[in-house]
Amino acid sequence: MEELATEKEAEESHRQDSVSLLTFILLLTLTILTIWLFKHRRVRFLHETGLAMIYGE
Repeated sequence: MEELATEKEAEESHRQDSVSLLTFILLLTLTILTIWLFKHRRVRFLHETGLAMIYGE
């Protein structure tokens, strides 16, 4: 019985870790694509610092 509970806890922990990693990877990808877009499009009305403040919220 204890073994089953421990296995379920390990499964839940693994699921939470996977969701956290996926979230961080998506945020990193979004940041990299935004920087690339800024370099190629030369957006003048929005500074990189302003966007960093928006991402930080």
